[in-house]
Amino acid sequence: MIELKMVCGTLFFNLDVSMCKYANGLILSNKKEFIHENFMVEDFLAMFGYHDINSISNSFYFNTTRHIEKVDLIFNTSIPFVNEVNNILTFLWFSKDNSVNFSSIYMACKSAEKYGRHKVEAMYSDSKGEFQTTDFNIADLSFARKVHEKWSEISGYKLAEKNKVHIPRPINEHEEILMGEGGNSIKHDIHNRIDRAIIFLDVARRQENIPLKVSLYMTVFECLFTTDASEIIHKIGERVSMYMSKEKYGRLTIYKLIKDAYGLRSKYMHGQKLNNKNFGREKMQGVSQRIDELLRNILTKVILDDSDIFLKNDEELREWFNELIFS
Repeated sequence: MIELKMVCGTLFFNLDVSMCKYANGLILSNKKEFIHENFMVEDFLAMFGYHDINSISNSFYFNTTRHIEKVDLIFNTSIPFVNEVNNILTFLWFSKDNSVNFSSIYMACKSAEKYGRHKVEAMYSDSKGEFQTTDFNIADLSFARKVHEKWSEISGYKLAEKNKVHIPRPINEHEEILMGEGGNSIKHDIHNRIDRAIIFLDVARRQENIPLKVSLYMTVFECLFTTDASEIIHKIGERVSMYMSKEKYGRLTIYKLIKDAYGLRSKYMHGQKLNNKNFGREKMQGVSQRIDELLRNILTKVILDDSDIFLKNDEELREWFNELIFS
């Protein structure tokens, strides 16, 4: 068996401890030894250079050691590692708003002098469309893992037969391995409404453009709270406010926020000018931050407590909302 070492750096991420161990031999650390021993070698540096791997060694990074039978399997073996890291970082959003991303993924089989890389291009921004370091603790990581594990239990979402990775497409050299047969091999008809909400959330978080980010956030609400195509804005405002608050003031605050966000979306998506008086950057960022926080609370509640309700068919969910509103 050939020993395969893999590393994946993080961006805009900080942790209050120097090391955290996950299942399956996955380690999150800011210690330099693993990278220096396995990647700061002549053959690797001649192929990929010094700057990127040195940047990873100066940040928190994921690392793991796997064993493969042939060096030809280096890229295929790295795909589960990429998926694991992606899931960990993606679900950190459930702990707090952030712009945490992962950088290039590097692989090293020193004994066979074989090295490889996956490059990542698109990036998450925070709810303000900005990039800044966020501090986490072990409790934050544990909660994110809890939500992810629950979502995995209820999701109809399945990776394609060749393990299509839910990250931006890599460099052409590795494209065939990651994309699977027939290009995009995900079967979209198996997504339930919670899956669709997570997908649109993922797309929204990749936008720096605030009006577009908010527009996509509102689609997340629609995935969860619509059961037909009529009076969408009113129904979502009413259903969300009743679902999230038992007090009149809280419901009214949520309802007004939904209306404000839809007002921004309507202007932007219909090609109208966003003037500074009504839609200045600070105001749009404020709406985006509040919508992001509301979505976080909703999706956490839906996944951890009420998934059976939100996996009902449209007619059953409509009746449940009616009972919620008129009870």
